[in-house]
Amino acid sequence: MKTYDHYSLFTSPNRNNWFYNQIKKVCLNKVCLDIGTGSGILSLFAIQSGAKHVYMIDHNYNCIEMAKDIF
Repeated sequence: MKTYDHYSLFTSPNRNNWFYNQIKKVCLNKVCLDIGTGSGILSLFAIQSGAKHVYMIDHNYNCIEMAKDIF
C-alpha cells in the first residue's frame, strides 16, 4: 500500500490554493464526498465553501483517526 506524507500535502500553498479555488466554485449548498480523505483538508475546504454536508471516506485507519482529531 502506498502512503503519503500528509504534512507536505497539507502545507503546500500552490496545491492547496488550486484545490481550494476549484472546490469553492462547485460546493456551495452541495452534498460532497471526499474519497481517500487523508488529512481531511479537502473536506475542510468544502465546508468552508458552503457545502451542506461532507462525507469523508478513507481505508487507512491512521488517516481516519487523524481526520477525527482535526475535525
